[in-house]
Amino acid sequence: MRLIKYFPLLPVAMNLAGHWAGVSVLTLCSKPLLMPLIALSVFILLKEHDVHDRRVGLIVTALLFGAAGDVLLMLDGAGYFLAGMGAFFIGHIFYYSVIPAPWKVRGLSGKVLSLLLLAGLLAGVICLAGKFPLEGPMRVAVTIYACAFAFLIHACVLAAIDRKRPLYLLTALGFAVFAFSDCFVAIGAFTDLNIPKRGLIVMSTYIAAQMIVAFSLALEEISMLAKTEYGVRVKRLYALEDALKAREVDFLKAFDEDFGKGAFEVYTTEVGFLYNIIRNILSHLRDWMQPKAVPTPFVLWPGRSRIMFEPYGKVLIIGPFNYPLHLVVAPLAAALSAGVDPVLNCPAEGYRSSRGTPPIRDVEARQAARAGKRWKGFGKIGMTEALAHSSNTYFAQLGVKLGPELFGAAVAAAKLREPTTVLAATSLSMEAAGGSVPDGLRPAQLAPVAIGQGALQLSPLAVAMLTAAVANDGVMLAPTLSPTAKPALRARPFAYAATGRVKKMMRTAVRAGTGTACELPG
Repeated sequence: MRLIKYFPLLPVAMNLAGHWAGVSVLTLCSKPLLMPLIALSVFILLKEHDVHDRRVGLIVTALLFGAAGDVLLMLDGAGYFLAGMGAFFIGHIFYYSVIPAPWKVRGLSGKVLSLLLLAGLLAGVICLAGKFPLEGPMRVAVTIYACAFAFLIHACVLAAIDRKRPLYLLTALGFAVFAFSDCFVAIGAFTDLNIPKRGLIVMSTYIAAQMIVAFSLALEEISMLAKTEYGVRVKRLYALEDALKAREVDFLKAFDEDFGKGAFEVYTTEVGFLYNIIRNILSHLRDWMQPKAVPTPFVLWPGRSRIMFEPYGKVLIIGPFNYPLHLVVAPLAAALSAGVDPVLNCPAEGYRSSRGTPPIRDVEARQAARAGKRWKGFGKIGMTEALAHSSNTYFAQLGVKLGPELFGAAVAAAKLREPTTVLAATSLSMEAAGGSVPDGLRPAQLAPVAIGQGALQLSPLAVAMLTAAVANDGVMLAPTLSPTAKPALRARPFAYAATGRVKKMMRTAVRAGTGTACELPG
């Protein structure tokens, strides 16, 4: 599978070599293969990183419409040219569906910026399209097609600024290169201007544009899945779907034995119904999690107001123990998509990540043993209660369930391994060493690391920076010893919604948990 990802390089090399050497056979044979192989490469990349939502299909479909446009533009005639341009236009619509909607930009200033940017881009592309000697329907078609680039670049820039997702700037660059390539196509189609190696310029910029757009969107999806609360919820939903698939045969057999229901009926009314619910949640979850901008009262200007969709507490699901199955699993899927805290069992005997490893126990167990008393354990608790009581058993289990990949992504997002420059001057500089956090931890190693022990080594400064990032709505600033230097942005390790939940948990720990001695008045 890894080698297949590099297959597009072969037709790319053939096509560019054919244009450079003037060998038309190479260009004709390789051009129809370019976009399908790039689509296959993107698909494999996303599947390797467990990205399964509808955006995978949208990106791949956009590339396949590009392949159709390539084939149509190889044919002579104005009708084929319009059909090819139409295929590319449809592909751009699929790309546009992947990018966050620009009309959902937050705040009055964001909306003003959106309008000004769109107006400037539309004016630019319309003026550029007007430079070509076109008449009638062809002028209208080319102008509409050019405007598509304005809307695409506008959406990407707004997503990068408003959502703080810089990869979308790379996508905007890809669409700009795409427009540049199409300008050379139009020069060859509608003017007599002779540009040396025009075909090579067109194809090199076109291939670069498609690859930049497709792979930047794919990397954005991978980043969203690995580093945000959205990714955690998606993984839980896929785990639920995998659990259903693993027991699907058992379900069919049980329904047949208990109720005499056939496999087709059980699948359509029970199991398949649940698969559809989970997939529907996955296709809309990202939009459901986005903050909703609302009007700000005049007295609070120039502030911004928005509704943050955050989970509340725990969910108790009451349903029949055997039938219908969806009355239990469907509410569970909804609860997982809402980010409800996972409830884990924290018994008195602690948690063993694997056989042969010593159990990880809570402090209360040792205190009870010293006092000669029996401790029952915390039992089934959620994350808020676990943090309030500083439950080692809970967070060791949670770390193992999340796995080394998600743990490693969180470490990378917080830049825990990187040194921190606290003073930079011409005569003197001072740097704090980075932490030691191993990669590829096995469950036996990950469990103690998840509670701050084992192979994990962090300085007090790193822990203080993490805590400050929670207080600062997910923004980590670089510390400095200079009284005149302004703190610079170091990282954004936490999602805004996640920091709100952690703050509430930390307040609970201080007011009613193990941190009551640290509570300050006021």
